[in-house]
Amino acid sequence: MKNNIILFFVTILICVLAIEHTSAILVKRLLSFKYNPKVYKELSEPQGYTKEIIKFYDQHYKDLHHLREISNHIIKKPSDLIFKKIGDGETKVLIQGDSWAEQYYTRYSKEHIQQYAEKLDCQIIEAGVSSYSPSLMTAQLNKIRNNFNINPDYIVAVIDQTDIGDELCRYKDLRQIIGGDVVIRPEPAESNGVYKYPLLIEKYNALYADSFAIKKIYHYLIFRLKSTLIQHRSKKVKCNSNDILGVLKTGISLDDENYIIGVISDYIDTAFKKSNLKKLIIVTHPHSNHLNKIYSLNIEKLISKAVDYSNFKNKIQIISFSNELSKASNLEIAGIYRFRDVYSHLNHQYFLDYVLPKVFKAVTISMKNNNKLLK
Repeated sequence: MKNNIILFFVTILICVLAIEHTSAILVKRLLSFKYNPKVYKELSEPQGYTKEIIKFYDQHYKDLHHLREISNHIIKKPSDLIFKKIGDGETKVLIQGDSWAEQYYTRYSKEHIQQYAEKLDCQIIEAGVSSYSPSLMTAQLNKIRNNFNINPDYIVAVIDQTDIGDELCRYKDLRQIIGGDVVIRPEPAESNGVYKYPLLIEKYNALYADSFAIKKIYHYLIFRLKSTLIQHRSKKVKCNSNDILGVLKTGISLDDENYIIGVISDYIDTAFKKSNLKKLIIVTHPHSNHLNKIYSLNIEKLISKAVDYSNFKNKIQIISFSNELSKASNLEIAGIYRFRDVYSHLNHQYFLDYVLPKVFKAVTISMKNNNKLLK
């Protein structure tokens, strides 16, 4: 009888150890996933969600809705998920915006940005993040100043046409004012939005937890079950391209127009909250459908109204490409935008030849004018 009991417990122990060993192998495999540069061209080497990255993401995304996608950015240190520093000069130039601002530091443009940083003897803080409209830019600017002690002397704010749809569809219900500062809450776990990270964080927190592998796998399976249930419940992706771009064709109500102007005004006020900001340069560009007369709503008009209302309008410059492209031929338009890109992102060569020089010419002139005033 005694031998049978011992045999029973030994058998149970062996089974538990076998399950624990198998679970440990599974956890290791799950954590070994990495994005490959052969597929994700912006990467120079494979990278994945490390424990350090997840901890940083979990700390900051609750105020910023989402951070940078690690499949689109080389992450050498966690802060690269929000911004990347180029150059080491004392003067700081911050670049903000969505994927149009991300283009200022891609494998095509980073060498040019480094050259500008050296030429101007400044530090460029490239903080472009996909789908960052003015609300998120406001929250990000507060984060950069308050959490990382970076106070830019000049800001290049790239405001895209899609920011209207983003503000109205993606962020309006998630935008809050806390302690006088704008924050954008994350997508709820049950949402079917594109930037949905609570479950992702839950997954990796479970896999990185200081506990037995069996427990990690149990929590991982719970995560998979939740994901499956949410996926089956959700029918339509929240804020797809039609939702984001449709307003450019149909226009918006007066209330929505005033809301967007107010959001841009909040960004401007936040930018000049610190007195050391010498110039805010707002960059906007038409989409191909603006040039083809399909879109009637242009965010440039809303930006201009917000600037006109601002007490800081003398320190703001708007760089627009609408007028100079208004008479562009179909052949010229085809050379400006990426082929079959519904969001009208710019061809890299056009960006490098026309957009980047015009923006940094404005930065250079502003810096020279400011230096003259100091003398």
